[in-house]
Amino acid sequence: MQKKYAKDREKLSQEQMKLYQQAGVNPLGGCLPALIPWPIMIGLYQAITTVMGAQPEQLMELSKHIYQALPQLATAVPVNGDFLG
Repeated sequence: MQKKYAKDREKLSQEQMKLYQQAGVNPLGGCLPALIPWPIMIGLYQAITTVMGAQPEQLMELSKHIYQALPQLATAVPVNGDFLG
């Protein structure tokens, strides 16, 4: 088809659409399902970047808030000023 309608792009696109309709194929069927999780991914990214600290000291403050909610976790994972050096 591309050789037959190489000079006429409009006719080529019309023939391709006819071919898609005859075969029962949706040309956008491959990309639309991939767009569905985008809002979820953006929300997760924003939630993680909002909670995470930009500096290691801010991460230590985050661990204090987590340990208040789960006191048994404090003994399992010791995080303090001497952690990793």
